[in-house]
Amino acid sequence: MKCLKLIPLLAAALLLCACNEKDSSHETIEDMMSQANEINQTEADEYACLPDTVRLDDMYARELAPDGGTVSYDRLGVSFKLPDGYNAYIYEQNDEKRLDDERKAAEKENRKPKEIETHEQNKTCIAAIFLTNGNFPHSHEFVRVGFTTSIGAVFQPLSWWEEHPEYGISPIQNKADFVKLLKSDIEKLTPAFIANEGLDAYNYTGLDASHREWLELGINTNDTAAIPEILNVFNTANVFREPADDSSVSEIKCESVELDSGYLGVKLTYDIKRNGIAMDKEVYWLLDPDAQEDICYMRRVEFSKDKGAVWLTPPETFLKDFKITTPDYANKQDPTDYFGICDIIMPEAEQPPSEE
Repeated sequence: MKCLKLIPLLAAALLLCACNEKDSSHETIEDMMSQANEINQTEADEYACLPDTVRLDDMYARELAPDGGTVSYDRLGVSFKLPDGYNAYIYEQNDEKRLDDERKAAEKENRKPKEIETHEQNKTCIAAIFLTNGNFPHSHEFVRVGFTTSIGAVFQPLSWWEEHPEYGISPIQNKADFVKLLKSDIEKLTPAFIANEGLDAYNYTGLDASHREWLELGINTNDTAAIPEILNVFNTANVFREPADDSSVSEIKCESVELDSGYLGVKLTYDIKRNGIAMDKEVYWLLDPDAQEDICYMRRVEFSKDKGAVWLTPPETFLKDFKITTPDYANKQDPTDYFGICDIIMPEAEQPPSEE
């Protein structure tokens, strides 16, 4: 791919050199060689269209095998039909767990822990499933499925509200009341979803404190009419960030959606340029009103393609077979602890003695 683009530029440069020996021709040759070098560098990073630090060929990614054409991943609580010609990868950047596992193994084997290479983490993409087809990376179409970016969105199930009516502002007598409130809250939280999209136009690693930027929720908490009742959006982390080279985001449009499956949510559409690669984005934040976990997460499903290209896998086709399932949380006591690493902060040996 790189050579095919580079050769015509070199040929043009040689032709100019043979036809014109003036200084201006040398400047033109230098310009064209510079352009060829830029193309060379861009093509060398086949994952330049993905979020900062994310690669599908490193230690944090592994391929997910379909079972009867369906991919399920319990940790994220999702299931979907794998489109023809696609591969699915789970990407989970978890250096803390790797370090802790090595420490425990060293203790068990009575040796010093090995030195393990760690990497700065992009906190807007610590865990997600990526789907790519056989044309990737020459075509930049991919699907991304996850819990969070810089925000997460949660609610408690209908059964909880039926057991605790004293906490509700509006009465919830049945599922119809519950769904009505969820739809109302989604409308109220639209500014939060908009404010936290377009994040892939930024880089999040290798930056200093002068680039610290808090990603606001985008909602006015002083306006009581804008405060949701049962659905909540929260910041997952403060981050360092700066715009990626040759990157930008268009206006983000947002609308409420209700899928044939009964899932509720929002659909966001915009175009983005990351590292000079222009893409169309169609993003869905979805919830299942029938979910029964103690804390129910919305799922984010992102569809990306080259700007102006035709979808090989249209979003509506993929979403027909997309299912939200009960997650197998790593930390049953704290679903926000995706990797189950809270014990690293206070390992079992260092916990305070019990009162017994």
